[in-house]
Amino acid sequence: MSLESARRVLRIEAEAIRALGERLDQSFVRALDVLQACRGRVVLTGMGKSGFIARKIAATLASTGSPALFLHPAEGVHGDLGMVVRGDVVVAVSNSGETEELIQLLPAFKRLDVGLISLVGNPQSTLARESDVVLDAGVAEEACPMNLAPTASTTAALAMGDALAVALDEVPRVSQDRTMRQAIPVISGKRLGMAAVTDAGGRLTGIITDGDLRRALQRWPDLLERPVHAVMTRRPKCIGKSELAAKAVQVMEQHAITSLLIVDSADRVEGVVHLHDLLRAGVV
Repeated sequence: MSLESARRVLRIEAEAIRALGERLDQSFVRALDVLQACRGRVVLTGMGKSGFIARKIAATLASTGSPALFLHPAEGVHGDLGMVVRGDVVVAVSNSGETEELIQLLPAFKRLDVGLISLVGNPQSTLARESDVVLDAGVAEEACPMNLAPTASTTAALAMGDALAVALDEVPRVSQDRTMRQAIPVISGKRLGMAAVTDAGGRLTGIITDGDLRRALQRWPDLLERPVHAVMTRRPKCIGKSELAAKAVQVMEQHAITSLLIVDSADRVEGVVHLHDLLRAGVV
């Protein structure tokens, strides 16, 4: 009986995540756009069990390179709202979308003119209506047979948060046939000061850095309409994923660069390592 109960819980929660994936739409893309354009911190907030999920999402975002922190909504109401400043983006987690403490913070968020993304189980809720972007993390049922403890709903919210963090952490890349007008938002969005340039087969052909942009602005008045392959630096410095981190440091120091693309044996980009990553890992 206990095994069957456990299997039922896992089945319900797995179905909740599967259904979430099927519902992903342009709202998720808009949420990514808001987060990529953020020039401050990503502030996660939520009460109770949703608060624990919000804390974990904040930690995951911070681990993947997006500055993030957690604001307890009750403490925000009682004086901690100074943690949120213009330029930040708030991600509010609430299954009902009617959490009183979160609703009380909405006028302050509007006053600060911060972006507001709601991760809710009820897209018609007050919180959802007041948000710039709504991510529907609703579930068909909770795994708790008495419907007392949030289970499937918190699992779905956590999975959605992980999806946001990982999607934000993708390597900035642009096709070599795109224009610079299309490439510049890609470079700016990831805040790495660079974008990998690839051909139609996904193979690395070059890199565009902030330095390339500054030099190109002096050379071409019509820079925005130039193709990416005319501006990029060819044969960028790379490293294989099996190389030691110490080797990455050596290459960065030798060439006075702060980012290094990671490629596979077919020259397809698999990642990027930044000097800040190596500092956090204690390699430098």
